[in-house]
Amino acid sequence: MSATVGFWQRILALVGLGPAAFHDTTIHGVPNLAIVGPHLWRMWQPADAEAWAYLTRWVAPEAVVIKLNDRAEGVDTPPDGWVVVDSPIPPYDDKPWSVVDKPDPVVVRTLVDFIAKRWKDGNTIVVHCSHGRDRTGLLVALLGMRLFGWTKAEALADMLRHGFRWELPGLDAYFAEDTE
Repeated sequence: MSATVGFWQRILALVGLGPAAFHDTTIHGVPNLAIVGPHLWRMWQPADAEAWAYLTRWVAPEAVVIKLNDRAEGVDTPPDGWVVVDSPIPPYDDKPWSVVDKPDPVVVRTLVDFIAKRWKDGNTIVVHCSHGRDRTGLLVALLGMRLFGWTKAEALADMLRHGFRWELPGLDAYFAEDTE
């Protein structure tokens, strides 16, 4: 992808235009729920116990949930068989100035390694943050590149399709600088 095309794609994504405009969806109290690949899902923070129960029926009876946000929204108590791993990355929900903080590459690589190992061991993985768009989008893009051979352009397209916002310069910088 040329730098000019990438620039305009980002500008259009800021205002919700472009080939991969984001449309928020909610399925049984689970916003932005989508399958990424076999046994790998993405979503927003589930709204309530009913949403978690739906996930056990639809996604899997057991799963490892990677929670990237740093505060509780909705319900953080999944049903039996689901394990939540808290691993917040910036921006932090209660620190608006942290939108400029780039996630630590060592922390992110360690998290991707952890998830990839669990996934390869046969676990169902569900990734989420507060809104399932930005932190989740970045991590899912990195997992797609690692596990499914996505190119950087394919990873970017997936990020934009699921609502990634380029007004978060720390996440933007990570994707631009720390992905192959």
